[in-house]
Amino acid sequence: MENSELYLMLIVIFIILSIIILREVVCWYFKINQRIALQEKTIELLTKIIEKNQL
Repeated sequence: MENSELYLMLIVIFIILSIIILREVVCWYFKINQRIALQEKTIELLTKIIEKNQL
């Protein structure tokens, strides 16, 4: 019984690590992280423009 629980835990850990690694690969491939950074920069610049125009 203990061996089966150990195997189950190892399988669950392997699946979780695989999902984390695959997520990073997908984000890198589709440049999602870079797009988010650019969108954040755009929001920052637009906020500065709005603040400047309200003065």
